[in-house]
Amino acid sequence: MALDNISEFGWGNPYLSPDVVSRGEVALLQVCRQIHAETLPVLYAGATFQVDDLETWVRFSGRLGNDKLCLIRSLRVNWYPAMDTPQGPNRGLKLRKAFWSIVATQMPGLRELAVKIDYGRRTVLRDLNAEWHLPLHEVRGLQSFTLTIYDAVDRKDGSVSSETALLKDHLRQIMCSERDQNGPHQSVLSDTGLNLRRWSSGWYSGYRTDTP
Repeated sequence: MALDNISEFGWGNPYLSPDVVSRGEVALLQVCRQIHAETLPVLYAGATFQVDDLETWVRFSGRLGNDKLCLIRSLRVNWYPAMDTPQGPNRGLKLRKAFWSIVATQMPGLRELAVKIDYGRRTVLRDLNAEWHLPLHEVRGLQSFTLTIYDAVDRKDGSVSSETALLKDHLRQIMCSERDQNGPHQSVLSDTGLNLRRWSSGWYSGYRTDTP
């Protein structure tokens, strides 16, 4: 949430988006408990949270708690399937279900969602019943949903295939439909259930679901 944009690279870490919140911009929250309580909802509602690792968000959301998760209005998800399935498709599917369960059931205030999938040289299935996007169908109540796919079909030159456009419209219709207030509440998988463990390598750190 509050990342310092000053590093060994100097001002402007090239690995961080220029709109990342810095410690200086959230210093107001540290003045006193009253100001913290009054300004925290503004910060969470006004910031766009960016997720580059599904495991880390599962862990992070557990730290935040439902009272803060429900304040989030905007979320960007950069998904790299090759990174979240090193232990096989079953592990990756379990992680994706946990992540989207959190988004669907613990973030009722979410209004803007942008998903970017980078599949490298492989091809993402565009079938309307493909297993990878079924967990997204539980998300409702959005005002804006965008999907960007980089793979062997749609490269980063801006070209979009007709199959991609059809899938985007299909998901947008589902996810921007009205939230069912009386729908079943899905339980979120816990850290223990995902076998989360901390890892660190050089500049990078996060959480993994594989066992040591």
